[in-house]
Amino acid sequence: MIEGIGYFAVIIILLIPTTGCNGTLLYLLLCRNNLNTIPNKYIASVLKSHLMSGLFVGVITAVIILSEYVSRNALFCFMTNFTDRSLIAASTFSMVGLSIDRCRFYCGEQITTNQVIVKTKRALAIIWIAAFGYGLLCLILGFSIIAFDRVHGICQVEHDNRIIGAGIFLLDFLALVILPSVLMTIHYYRTVKKLWFMPYACLAQQRIKRKSTIMNMTISFTNILLSAPFCGFKIVFIVFQSEIDIETENKYIQFASLLLTCLRCLTVPVIYLCLSEQTKNELRVNRSNIVAQEPKKRRITLDIDKEHYNYTKRGSIFKIEEKSSTGCPE
Repeated sequence: MIEGIGYFAVIIILLIPTTGCNGTLLYLLLCRNNLNTIPNKYIASVLKSHLMSGLFVGVITAVIILSEYVSRNALFCFMTNFTDRSLIAASTFSMVGLSIDRCRFYCGEQITTNQVIVKTKRALAIIWIAAFGYGLLCLILGFSIIAFDRVHGICQVEHDNRIIGAGIFLLDFLALVILPSVLMTIHYYRTVKKLWFMPYACLAQQRIKRKSTIMNMTISFTNILLSAPFCGFKIVFIVFQSEIDIETENKYIQFASLLLTCLRCLTVPVIYLCLSEQTKNELRVNRSNIVAQEPKKRRITLDIDKEHYNYTKRGSIFKIEEKSSTGCPE
């Protein structure tokens, strides 16, 4: 009876927030895909990674509930780490790409809109390939140091390879938290310096771009803060692994993962919902830029002596005829 109540609590705590998170992100993703603006392409990439991560959490939750009846093997253990790393890397790298793209756009280093869209699609393809490549690299390294405990059903770094394991998770912390934070700080500093401390021709567009920059900065650094604990708490457990028994460590890890997952599921949709109104402003700025880039139509003025010539117009074709002395056209 108690175990049944425990499983039901897991369903309530994990599946309902995850479902709400996925539904909200899917709605925002569909809304943003209807807007052909450059920031929305990067933010849609982040939403896709969050959505896939939420779906993956739902599958893992179902496996945890059925763990008494479904045997978990070592391949599942390794693929969990691979998927977790790849999706967090895709989300983080997309945020870095967004900061670089906005910096180049606001600092006047970009050309036409169509060329930028093509480059953005290529950049996002490279970002996702790099994210899964990073996850695959960590998966290959993990095969040499991680052992699967069939008794307790958990992945465990062997005691002899504890330092190497800490090094791999430290690489996670550097590649997915520290380095992206530094790159985004540099590029957003240039953007803020351009928009806040330099004269601008159109004050209305400047205000819109400032709000859009604040939105992008909020999403970017909140995403980093929500991803950092996933990398950090693993290092703590590896360092203190010799002082904690396996069962206690397993309970701590499951509790920390549960808490962080719920925090992420509840926080991410709220952030996007509160800031999604800026989408209309982004679209307005994009349209004004497209109109400014379009060539203006040339107007042709004809200087005709109406006393000696008659002229008729059909569409864009002018027909000019000389008047005769009787007043009829020749």
